[in-house]
Amino acid sequence: MQKLCRINHFSLKENGTHSFHSGQKYLMLFVLHGNCQFQAGGRSMNCLPPDMLLVKPEQTLPAHIQKSPCSILTVHVSVRVLAFLSDDTCDLVQKFQFAPYYVTV
Repeated sequence: MQKLCRINHFSLKENGTHSFHSGQKYLMLFVLHGNCQFQAGGRSMNCLPPDMLLVKPEQTLPAHIQKSPCSILTVHVSVRVLAFLSDDTCDLVQKFQFAPYYVTV
């Protein structure tokens, strides 16, 4: 049986950096704890719980962890899975493609 998504948990240390890569799938990042700063499209975004970021396929999202540790949950999901989970009332592929940006907070 093929997995519908891949879920990872990151515990990032203070004053550290990490790059999140979406690969060929959509990437959802959930800030669970702490304060982190993401770089996208030439701008910085400060994120705290319960912020969520949506990263389109083939993108990289650099993160800088502020003065305290940060906990982030990531979920990778493919277009095929979004289509499978869609129904007549909600087209998830269309909903995930709505943003004109590569990263949406």
